[in-house]
Amino acid sequence: MSDTEIRLFFFLGCLGVLVILELFMPYNRATTKTRPFKRWLNHFSLSIISVLLTKLLLPVGLVGAAIYFQSNGLGLFNLLNLTGWFAAIAGVIVLDFVIYWQHRLFHTSPLLWRLHRLHHIDPNVDVTTAVRFHPVEIVISLGIKVVVVFTLGIPPESVVLFEIVLSSLALFNHSNIQMPDKIERIVRFFLITPSVHRIHHSVIHEESQKNFGFSVPYWDQLFGTYATSSRQAKDQFQMGVEDTVNTNENLLTLLKDALRS
Repeated sequence: MSDTEIRLFFFLGCLGVLVILELFMPYNRATTKTRPFKRWLNHFSLSIISVLLTKLLLPVGLVGAAIYFQSNGLGLFNLLNLTGWFAAIAGVIVLDFVIYWQHRLFHTSPLLWRLHRLHHIDPNVDVTTAVRFHPVEIVISLGIKVVVVFTLGIPPESVVLFEIVLSSLALFNHSNIQMPDKIERIVRFFLITPSVHRIHHSVIHEESQKNFGFSVPYWDQLFGTYATSSRQAKDQFQMGVEDTVNTNENLLTLLKDALRS
């Protein structure tokens, strides 16, 4: 199997499991009834546009770029002859660290926030919100990752593993599921859970500046952006962007959102 087929296998598998869990153990039952098929069509259309755009700009993909850099001895890891499991694991950790700070950058830069806002104005966060990103944001993210992979010479194995972890855990922590409290307390020690990431989507601005990590909570804990509770009551928890009305979405309005001041 190619790296694309492997990643697609994990993505569809996680998506299927989480869609089922959302039906049987939802956090917000109203979300599952809020025109889900229209929302899903918009979200996956955005994802398809992003994939086509990145393939156009980088036909070999991030993995292909990593293979090229490695075969030509480019990057710090290759110069130091770091190989094997150490290099693979280190590469995943570095990419995870970079994506944490990339996420923070998209919140602090007014220009980049215009792109990232599309992800946050969704008031009915569910598993498909994980692919609800402006295609231009995805292109910028790809560029950042290419620079990191080139500079450090991160091995292709790390890139494949990281992309699988990225997509799988993004689906998980955006999912509209409510885990039993005992399980939640254990899992959140190792991973960003849906209840933790939900705070990042809070309509309260200060809370949306918390929990930038997508996989493990350690970066947020290290840099003081970790939160496990909200000022909002659970049964009245609102998600979205403050003072933003978002009731009649279609694909064109989503793409044009970045042009709105």
